[in-house]
This record gives sequence, C-alpha cells and structure tokens, in this order.
Amino acid sequence: MLVATASTFFVLNTAPVACVISLTEQKPLKKVWSECYFWSFPYYLLGAAIAGIVELVDKKAGWQSSLLILPVVYLIFRSYRLYLARLEAERNHAEGMAALHLRTIEALALAIEAKDCSTHEHLRRVQVYAMSIGKEMGLPESELEALRAAAVLHDIGKLAVPEHIISKPGRLTPEEFERMKIHPLVGAEILERVQFPCPVVPIVRAHHERWDGNGYPCGLRGQEIPTGARIPDTLEKLAAEPPTTKTALLCSLLFEIEAALRSGKTHKQIWQRLSEAGLDITCETFCRLIRRARERNRVSAARREKCRSPETARPTNCDQRGTRSGSQFPKSRSAQTGFSLSSYARRRCLGAWKKGIP
Repeated sequence: MLVATASTFFVLNTAPVACVISLTEQKPLKKVWSECYFWSFPYYLLGAAIAGIVELVDKKAGWQSSLLILPVVYLIFRSYRLYLARLEAERNHAEGMAALHLRTIEALALAIEAKDCSTHEHLRRVQVYAMSIGKEMGLPESELEALRAAAVLHDIGKLAVPEHIISKPGRLTPEEFERMKIHPLVGAEILERVQFPCPVVPIVRAHHERWDGNGYPCGLRGQEIPTGARIPDTLEKLAAEPPTTKTALLCSLLFEIEAALRSGKTHKQIWQRLSEAGLDITCETFCRLIRRARERNRVSAARREKCRSPETARPTNCDQRGTRSGSQFPKSRSAQTGFSLSSYARRRCLGAWKKGIP
C-alpha cells in the first residue's frame, strides 16, 4: 500500500514538471523524466516508509513518541537538498566546460572558413540543414546534439591541409587529393581531446565515407557508417558543384522537386542520392528543407548582383560575402540589361570568347 501511494505521489509530482521542461527545451519527455526525476524515486519510497513508521508508533505509544523521529526526518530532508544542490552544480559545471570547449573549437572551425572564401557560411548552412534532417528522421536527442556539433566541426582537420589546396578553384591533383584525405582523421584526433557528452568524434571521422564503400579514410560501407556521418556527407554531395554554381544548384533542385511533386512523380536523381546515403526521409520533407533555404539564397544572390553592378564593382575577385564573383567572364548583352546568366552559360561564353568566336 505504501509503495503504491509513494509511486502515485511521485508520478503526480514529477510528470507535469517534466512535461513543461520537455515542451520548453524540445526534448523527449521520457528522457527528461528519467534523467531529472527518476533517480529521486527511492527518496519517495523512504518518505513513505518513515510515514508508515510514524503512524505505527503513534498507534502503539501515542503521538508524543513520534516526535523522536523528527530529527531523523530533518536530517534526511537536509541530505536530500544538499544532494540536489551538488548534482545541479556538477551538471552546470559540466555543461559550462562543454560549452567552453565547443566555442573554442568552433573558433578554430571558423578559421577554416577564413582560409577559403568560397566556403563562407558553409559550416552554418550544413548545421541548419543537418539538424532539420536529423529531426525529421527522429534521431535521439544525444545523436542530435552530436550532429549539431559535428556539423560545425567536421572540417576542422583542414587545419593540417595547405591553404593552396583548400582554395584551389579547379580539380585537385592525385597528390593534392591524398593530402586532402587526411583531414577527417586529423579532425577526429583534435576532437578526441574534448570530452563531449555525445558521440561527435565518430561522425567527424566518417563524414567522407560513402554508402558503397568508396569513401575515405577507412572505406566504411552501408550500416558501418554512423548515422550522423551520413547526413553531412549527403549535403557535401549536393553542394559538390563549383562555388559560383551553389546558389543555382539549390534553386534548380528546388524547382525540379516542386515540379515532380506537382506532377505526382518522384525526382529520381535526388531520391537516388538520398537512398545511397541511407537517409530515410520523404521527398516532401526534402522539398520543405530546400524551401527554407530559398529565401537565404535569394538574399545572397541579391547581394552578389549588387556587387557585380558597374556602380559598386570592385577590382578584387571576391564579393562582400566572400564568394568568387566570376568577374573574369565577359559581360553579355543580357548581363547589361540586368539579366543574370547561369554559371553554365557563363562558361560557354568564356569558351567562345577564348576561341575568338563572336
């Protein structure tokens, strides 16, 4: 009877608070309840046992004798409060140290962006898209936290890669590519020194592995690749075009997916990429994720167009956003009228210009 009473009181006392915390912090209710309150259940049982002893003593020897138990109850209450305070202090200290380490390493990761202007804001975009895909896949909270950190830190190993290789606009030579392939292992070695509360290092080490086993550095295949590592790899594949075509790539993907949805068909190319990466999300979900980025791309495109205009032209080869502007291409008549050619058309124009074709 006492156990049932203590259990009922425990559930009624902790469940509403756990629900509020779960809704506020967007964490699973079961995880919040088990981590924050379930450990205190023995104290509820102990309190119920003390109440039963007090009731028994009151019946046998009168209520005056039950006063002898009050010091014991007070000591138990004080120890419970001190334990809660110490647990909260340890949790805050651990979270603070983890946040400090994460901010320090994020600063190093942002230094990678500074080495290559073509990847400006790439890490932040990968983080936003990866978290959205992870939530749609229903990943556990620990994997989401690992994905949040790994999305920003996955290229930190490029600190060991020479800057001329990172910034090279064309295809890498075999020797340069072999040098580039070391950055997942270097990044994992750097992050192993940080005590993350979630599995970040395996994601960083395997974020260039491929579903067919042709990735690097370990040649993992299929289910051997950590789930979190498959998401940044897919995003890297979708963004594998030259820097000048990234915005056009996202826009074309959006238009093709929307057209496929309107016609009731599935976009085979995009779906194949997602399937090869092992991402179990629907085409509608991917379309919604791309639509969220359309407004950001529109703003970025407007800024680049403003920098390319004759009034605000700059002698450098990079615009204000740090993206290579493609100013080496000859301006066509459509460009003079305010119409922006696609990167493919600009390459065709450049080829004709070099050959002397009018």
